[in-house]
Amino acid sequence: MRSCRPAAALPPLRLPLRRVLLASFLATACALPAIGHAQPRAAIPGPAVFSIPAGPLSAALDRFANAADLSLSYDPALIRDKHSPGLSGAYTVDAAFAELLRGTGLTATALGQAGYVLRTTAAAKDGVSGAATLRPVQVEGIPPEEGYAASTSTLATGTDTPIKQIPQSIHILTRQIIEDQQPQTLFDLLRNVPGVSNNPQFYGFDNDAYDMRGYGSRLLLDGIAPQFGFRIPAIGVERVEVLKGIDSAAMGDITHGGVVNVMLKRPQAESVREIRAEAGSRGRAGVSMDVAGTAPDNTRLQYRLILSTTRADGNTAGYRGLRETYLAPSAAWDDGTTRIELGLQYSQGRLPTSPFTVTVNGRPATLSGPIANADDHTNYEQTRPYFALRQQLNDNWSFNGSASVTRQRHTEYAYRLGPANPQGGAYYLPFREDSSQRNTVVDGHLQGRFDTGRATHDVTTGLSYYASSVDTTIASGDLFPGNVFSPRVPFPSSDITPNIERLSNSPLRSSRAYAQDFMTLDKRWHVMAGIALNQLPQEGGPTERAWTPKLGLSFDVSDTMSLYGAYSRGFSTYQPAAQGTASVRPIRSKTLEAGMKFDWPDRPLNASIALFQTSLDHYLEPIPDSPLYRQVDSGRSRGLELSLQGQLTAAWQTVASYTYTDFRPAANQVNPIPRHMASLWAKYTFLDPAWSGWGLGAGVYVQSGYAGDGQGFGDFRIAGQARTDVSLFYRRDRFSATLGVRNLFDRTLYAGHAVATRIYLDPGRTVLLTTAYRF
Repeated sequence: MRSCRPAAALPPLRLPLRRVLLASFLATACALPAIGHAQPRAAIPGPAVFSIPAGPLSAALDRFANAADLSLSYDPALIRDKHSPGLSGAYTVDAAFAELLRGTGLTATALGQAGYVLRTTAAAKDGVSGAATLRPVQVEGIPPEEGYAASTSTLATGTDTPIKQIPQSIHILTRQIIEDQQPQTLFDLLRNVPGVSNNPQFYGFDNDAYDMRGYGSRLLLDGIAPQFGFRIPAIGVERVEVLKGIDSAAMGDITHGGVVNVMLKRPQAESVREIRAEAGSRGRAGVSMDVAGTAPDNTRLQYRLILSTTRADGNTAGYRGLRETYLAPSAAWDDGTTRIELGLQYSQGRLPTSPFTVTVNGRPATLSGPIANADDHTNYEQTRPYFALRQQLNDNWSFNGSASVTRQRHTEYAYRLGPANPQGGAYYLPFREDSSQRNTVVDGHLQGRFDTGRATHDVTTGLSYYASSVDTTIASGDLFPGNVFSPRVPFPSSDITPNIERLSNSPLRSSRAYAQDFMTLDKRWHVMAGIALNQLPQEGGPTERAWTPKLGLSFDVSDTMSLYGAYSRGFSTYQPAAQGTASVRPIRSKTLEAGMKFDWPDRPLNASIALFQTSLDHYLEPIPDSPLYRQVDSGRSRGLELSLQGQLTAAWQTVASYTYTDFRPAANQVNPIPRHMASLWAKYTFLDPAWSGWGLGAGVYVQSGYAGDGQGFGDFRIAGQARTDVSLFYRRDRFSATLGVRNLFDRTLYAGHAVATRIYLDPGRTVLLTTAYRF
């Protein structure tokens, strides 16, 4: 939360900017303790180079004040609902203000050493002072971000905490990264995060899963676990947070690789009026809208409406017919003490089958089209009503409650394949899968802050309840021979009935009581301690109970560098249907982590190094071409992660990562995790006024080879691979356009765990033009 107060009561905020230090990642990491003692420089005396994107006027002014090292005072009512055209190039302070405020009816007046004050143009001409009339304002939501680097997160501690102080690996993918990279799937974004790999091995519709450090992860929406992937277009996402290792004690049912928290756009007081259109390869076309603000006669009533619809002829493998619609209305009542929010997410569509191949002669077969029928597809529908409450009890304590009910139904028409012979011959099995899923999450907790001697405590304590159920029916036809290189197979019709199999897991109901304390001692030591009591009733047996402690310690070596270590134990109650049983026993795990975090002192740029080790008592492995799982003994995973994210210079921004993972599965298990993974995305904005608004982006994503499961016919290997993306963008005033090319060299790329009868493929070369207009 940010607060602006009357200028007479509080000196204007001064945001210092120091000289840029450009060096290699590791060299800079070693030098950071010395960098932390750099001194603030004076305000910019003459022309300087700025790169501030178009957007809400409040955000543009915040960034400019930081970059120019000046103090700025204004009445928030003056800038409400106003938009800035941005700034790109060399400007003096006065010229920069003139450009930023163009078309707003405002002007910036110098107050000598006191900085600047914003006034209406008419008031400035009359010599009316605006600084004495400032009133307090509070802005709800995510703290302002500087391009690619975020400074705080609530995911690990439950309170808004500087990332450098959190004794755990955490990565934030900001809204600016989302805008620049044009992601079509969540994993398009997660490629930027060290240690994350795609695992589209889940059967049917749930074919988007993510491994972190070799183990599974959980998807959250605004901190609430929906249990399965909810399809959300990019316009509906504010940012994405990734927390490695075991979750926070306050986060409910946990996973062992980490969590992906998708933060949705929510009702807000600041006005948003945006419409987008896109066009791309294979007849892709879409339009979307984002509208937010307050009711005309009641500023306490906030709203947001997001609508998106997309159509395409098909995907890069030749499967036909994509259409998706997303609707998300929400409203909130916020009087500064009480905030009540109600919302609904609705998504439905038709998805062509994800591209995949099989092994022929011990290696993935190269196909010229669909491996089965081009009309194979999945129809789906998802709904999620949700509720959130925040009640401020006093200056230091608040109660927070949330609840959501997520329902999903899908029907899939597709084929399973048997192993292929050297000529590509294989047996085909047509099937239709009908599945319905539902889960309910309820959470209530107290948050507070208090001091004990030299320590400040941010505490969270509460209760959570989780319930889920899955019901699946699979109807399959008879096996028949075909050939993967020239498939001539009919569409799996809706009247398949010879073999019907019904699968459902026992309804799962679990509860958790938790408490967590994030303690700051002498402003340099930070301790995160938590404990939870997990309860899982067993059908026909005793209730499983487990205490799961968590302890992390962080020390600020300097203003720019911290060291941390963490230990935690986990207990996961997630219970998909398992082979030969209705349910599986809970998973217990242990995680150790240590690392360093760095914040550059002069600009929004951060880096991190993490060492980790995770071990589980057993693991749930998806069975190829089946909705079932099998319980297998589990080994351990250990490794190293590096990341660099933020602004290098006025023109350059980057997000980069490298991961080394030594994953040791149990005996007789295939190791599907690449040992090396690296990513680099960089954006360059032209600073020459003649090219104002133009820029370029480029990225490369690399991973080493890994093993595939031959299913008894001899294991095989997926070779190392690299993908290259490029983009050209233009942003000016209220309009922006981005032309991107994904997989520029049209390489054949493989995704996730590979088995002989199903090796998923990344899309081939894809071109996408996205335009946006804010009004």
